Amino acid sequence: RSSWRSGAFNQTSGYFYPYGDYMRPEKVQDFEVGMKFSGLLGTVPARINLALYQMEVEDVQRTIYIVLPTGPAATAGNVNEAEIQGFELDASFEPTDWLQIGGSFAYTDAKYTDPLALYGGQTFYFGPYSDTPETSYSLFFNVSKDMGDMGEFSLRTELYAQDEWYYSQTADSASPNTTIPSYELVNMRAQWSGMYGTNVNLAVFARNLTEEEYYAGGNSNALTGGFNARIIGQPRMMGVEVSYSY
Repeated sequence: RSSWRSGAFNQTSGYFYPYGDYMRPEKVQDFEVGMKFSGLLGTVPARINLALYQMEVEDVQRTIYIVLPTGPAATAGNVNEAEIQGFELDASFEPTDWLQIGGSFAYTDAKYTDPLALYGGQTFYFGPYSDTPETSYSLFFNVSKDMGDMGEFSLRTELYAQDEWYYSQTADSASPNTTIPSYELVNMRAQWSGMYGTNVNLAVFARNLTEEEYYAGGNSNALTGGFNARIIGQPRMMGVEVSYSY
């Protein structure tokens, strides 16, 4: 695949204030090979998907922080080159008619192969590549039981985990200490569908069951406001849902 993102013009926040400067189009070459399987592994129904990919990006569109006579400002520019490669795998299996197990795994190697950005006659350094954990994975199992006229019961438990990642494009230079630590989350949901042959469904759920303290993201304003901020992840939450299907 080949694609591009249109360029733009910075009308008032250019380096040669009050005159603007251009942001060039971003161009991507994407190579991917994959495999999909749906069938029996021996006697076990299975579904497996695998994808391997590599992306070559030229003129990566990024925010560049500059100092104008009016003070610090954010403007749009281009980092010369980046490369993103990795693979994604997901699978599920049904060893019995009442049990389903599965999960997914993703590996991403994202980096700037030419980390420099030229804007308004000045060179800026970028890195490491942000908003991309190197690995993430999930595991789940689902138990279900058909209870005839009483309805159907199911219990699903899932684990999600990911590596640390950066929320700033300049963590190695102008915005240090802008990382999101790794974390793991456990979620559970029990559901009784079609209660006593009716269209009423009852569910009990718990999210972040282990009360993991984590950050879901961040906002780097070190070069404009002099501070960085991280977004606190959702605490443990439990609840009950009642629904009616029609």
